[in-house]
Amino acid sequence: MIREKAEKILPEIGIDMHLKGAQYIVYIMELFEEGWEWKTVKTMILYEKVAMKYKVTCGAVERAIRYAFGEALSRGNLKMLSQYLDTAETQNRKLLESLYTNLSKYKTPKEHLEETRKETIQMLRYVKTEAEKLLENLEKENPYDLGEP
Repeated sequence: MIREKAEKILPEIGIDMHLKGAQYIVYIMELFEEGWEWKTVKTMILYEKVAMKYKVTCGAVERAIRYAFGEALSRGNLKMLSQYLDTAETQNRKLLESLYTNLSKYKTPKEHLEETRKETIQMLRYVKTEAEKLLENLEKENPYDLGEP
């Protein structure tokens, strides 16, 4: 799920998906989602994990990610950047952490639709229950019953 979010948001903030750094960032987002331990390891260990998967060096991973973030920071959509990246510190680690935090909050249209659907079902069940109670009370108490003539 985080993959789809990242692949949608990265181009919007100014990171083209054809950049190697973008692919590395997406993979790191998946690692962060996989477990809390990936969020706490040293950045170099993250780079090693990515390097093994993509068969490149750790230095190449670090440079590609730095380049991708650099492109976004210099040419990206400022509104989107401020929404997804904390640009106070531009170290790769800080940018990766803020991106993950903000992507976790982001709801895709499909997620939003599912959430709305669940809320609607819950509301309709409540209305149904209340209507049944009202109908039951009305059937019990006949206000038009004037007694036997």
